[in-house]
Amino acid sequence: MKKTTIAAAVLMMVLMFTGCGSAFSTSDSVSSEVTSAQTEPEITSAAEETAEAKPAAETSDTGEITAETDELYDFIVSELEQFHQTFTYNAYAESPEIDNAFFTLDDIRPDIFWVNNWSYTMYEDHVDITVGYIDDYSEDDLRRMYNELTARADEIVSMIPEDSTDYQKALSAHDIIIDSTVYDFEGAAMSSTGICATAYGCLVNGSAICQGYSEAYTFILNRLGIRSGICSGIADGESHAWNYVEINNEDYWVDITWDDPQSSSESEQQIIHDYFLINDEILYRSHELGNDNLFVPECSSMAENYYVVNGDYLESYDFDSVAEIMRKYKDTGRADIMFADWGSYEAAVNDLFGEDRIWDIADELEFGDNIYYQNNDHNYVLTVVFR
Repeated sequence: MKKTTIAAAVLMMVLMFTGCGSAFSTSDSVSSEVTSAQTEPEITSAAEETAEAKPAAETSDTGEITAETDELYDFIVSELEQFHQTFTYNAYAESPEIDNAFFTLDDIRPDIFWVNNWSYTMYEDHVDITVGYIDDYSEDDLRRMYNELTARADEIVSMIPEDSTDYQKALSAHDIIIDSTVYDFEGAAMSSTGICATAYGCLVNGSAICQGYSEAYTFILNRLGIRSGICSGIADGESHAWNYVEINNEDYWVDITWDDPQSSSESEQQIIHDYFLINDEILYRSHELGNDNLFVPECSSMAENYYVVNGDYLESYDFDSVAEIMRKYKDTGRADIMFADWGSYEAAVNDLFGEDRIWDIADELEFGDNIYYQNNDHNYVLTVVFR
């Protein structure tokens, strides 16, 4: 029987999962001239917030996000936790402080998922704030949905052994979320994102776009005691969101959306880990940070990277090393190998499949006559599936 190798597209389908937006995609900030408490202010017309308009938050030396005025931020959180839609802050605050508090909320409290937009009128001694609910849900709806979200989060946390390391917890949460979520292509195509861009959409409805995946992952990790946040920007020419995660005092990037296989082919259903705990050098090959991120970590380590931890990361191409990794995964029928640089990765693809040396390994391990492979040119990952 003729032996065949079947090559996949150069980049996996998951790289198409862009077009994601923020849950605050239609946020309005209404401001006014400061007036006395007795005088009705003149309110300017509402203007849609853009990514470029977001103010930066203050950050501590350790990179923790802090609201520019903690008192204002804590007050807004307290009101939203009570599902209040209109409330008054009894002190003076300026527009950047107010907006900053809401944008900080978006990054570090993904459980408060219902804020779609906000407006405010500033007086000399107080600020009147109004919040628009996402998809026009009622207060009763949101109370029910919040309970559903926290119950689902608790269920996921309970599935992860308490004595797991932070790496194991982060990996388990990553895989559980991907396994129980489908990418919402319809939601991604909408001009204004809704519930699919939230942790609720991901964890409860099981359908989300990148913002929803990212908010869900941060929500679960924070409940597990792991520091995590969200960054956004451009990936493959479209808006996109992903996570940063701290493991053993080092920051790493995770793109949980791009690790979701989303394929009807049984051989491709296995969750991938190409974007699990990667460094700056790898992420920036395909992702570009926006200017509006509250905090951007420096991710220089690969010590906790999935491929490094599992012994499937090669500093250079060596046929015997590849053969050894494939022997390790003989019973699973799939081997994923990450290479440190383009030259090593290219050499592996050319030697194994251009020169057909893959069959030397296949014959030894009795893989059969058909081999399917994928190559991820962004992360220098070669995947071989033995049919």
